[in-house]
Amino acid sequence: MTAYLIKGVSLLGAAPTDLLIRDGVVAETGADLAAEGATVIDAAGL
Repeated sequence: MTAYLIKGVSLLGAAPTDLLIRDGVVAETGADLAAEGATVIDAAGL
């Protein structure tokens, strides 16, 4: 299973949040997410 945790992303101008993607599908959004084994990407300001 491939997982990416994108931290601090602003979706469509909304407040920054975290985005967890598993196997190419958005699995979860929210603040302070954590996922064991996920590749973490810092998207602060993007």
